[in-house]
Amino acid sequence: MFFDQIKTIESKFKDILPIVISLGLFWVDDFMLDIEINFVNLENLCDDWGFKENEIIDAHNMLRSTQANLAVLEGKIMIVREKHSKLDHTRRDLVYSGLHP
Repeated sequence: MFFDQIKTIESKFKDILPIVISLGLFWVDDFMLDIEINFVNLENLCDDWGFKENEIIDAHNMLRSTQANLAVLEGKIMIVREKHSKLDHTRRDLVYSGLHP
């Protein structure tokens, strides 16, 4: 959206330039050239911003994926602990009943 607004303003400046030059205001030509250079710089800045935004989104997605994997691993650890606890109780019951050496 912001980039589209910049493009609209740039287009309006380019439309005005021939009129200003035809009126004999040649110094405006240099001014318009400076504006065009600044628009190119601004476009590059917008591109850089977009790339950084994508990097942040990718990092955020990677973080969510890692968090999901961690949650799965924690669930598996919990299941193993529960099974281990049941085995310990069963072993204790066997020892107390005299069925286990």
